[in-house]
Amino acid sequence: AEILPEGRDTKDNYLMCIHRSEDDAWIGYIWTLHEMMEGVKQNFICDFEIYEDYRRKGYAKETLELMEKEAKIAGCVESVLFVTYDNEAANALYEKCGYRFLRDMEYGRYMKKVL
Repeated sequence: AEILPEGRDTKDNYLMCIHRSEDDAWIGYIWTLHEMMEGVKQNFICDFEIYEDYRRKGYAKETLELMEKEAKIAGCVESVLFVTYDNEAANALYEKCGYRFLRDMEYGRYMKKVL
């Protein structure tokens, strides 16, 4: 209720299911927020998951590319995310997709990509 007071219709929040049409499979989801930070419009990845059966098949990379394209169309100039240190697969994915270190936190780090 606090984070998404209007549910899926909460302003500047985008909740998307990832669907594979050829076999009608739901393979994951991504939730992003477009916000102004220090005078820059950014896309913040709040949550992102590819379900276990569909991992390591290129869906995460493809989803990030599509999300970044849509964020750029919406006027975002950078994409930011937080990832825990122990999530080695996610860290490797984000680095492969062009996200770079922004700042450390106690149990993870923020990463950023210029769109």
